Amino acid sequence: MMLGRQSFLLFVLLCITGSVFAQKEKKAIRLNSGVIYTSPNILSDSIESINRRALRQEKGFFIIQFETVPTEEVKRELVASGITLLEYIPDNAYTASVTKKLDREVLQRAKARAILVPTPQQKMHPSLLQLTKSRIAGTKANIQYNIQIRFPQSFTAAEVIDALTALKFIVVNKGLLSYRIISVQVRADQLAELAAKPFVEYMQEEAMQV
Repeated sequence: MMLGRQSFLLFVLLCITGSVFAQKEKKAIRLNSGVIYTSPNILSDSIESINRRALRQEKGFFIIQFETVPTEEVKRELVASGITLLEYIPDNAYTASVTKKLDREVLQRAKARAILVPTPQQKMHPSLLQLTKSRIAGTKANIQYNIQIRFPQSFTAAEVIDALTALKFIVVNKGLLSYRIISVQVRADQLAELAAKPFVEYMQEEAMQV
């Protein structure tokens, strides 16, 4: 009986320890679209996979989370490796523009713990997510919405306008370009396609405040 009780207590202790360890492993990144939790992924296989998937264009758009906020010296080393940190996101994360293949050793020296390519859904206001649902997108596919796009600091307004024009989106408002915001007409069934582009940092309907 005593042995059974000890075994049970040991099992409970292991469960609690495992739960605490898992919580320490995962850290939050607080995006406008919601909170996501990351696990460490600065590994050779992960970096190679990201390089193959996401660096097909001249500039990639990533989110990098660090163990601690990088110093200016670390930021300079990252820039020399093609990684420019843009805007801070709690907790200890930054959006980043990447122009070269990611180097695991550089990231590890910078104490990076996780890197991710934000999904189109993570770059949209929740109200736009509803429009991308297959049922809604199907019934409202031909309706044009005025959508505000905030673009990263690493892109010039001219680059964004050229890219939108090449994709045949109609620009409807350039009045906020100094704030890195431009408005375009987008159909519901085009929202995810547009949000996936590296020049899109965040999207929402024009009537809202960015």
